[in-house]
Amino acid sequence: MSCWPLVGANMPGIPALLVGRNKNVSWGVTYTFMDGTDSWIEKCSNGKYLRGTDQWVPFSERIEIW
Repeated sequence: MSCWPLVGANMPGIPALLVGRNKNVSWGVTYTFMDGTDSWIEKCSNGKYLRGTDQWVPFSERIEIW
């Protein structure tokens, strides 16, 4: 099993990430009256996304069966 980075945010005093993402999953909370802004915008083109400033990486596809 490999270890992947985890990115997220929490509130002081809460011992868990409230919003975040890793390689396989992302999660968040909903607050109806919040005036929020995207914290990042991913640049995508022709089935690829921009990593860093000059590397275009193709999206990987995952099929889930329930």
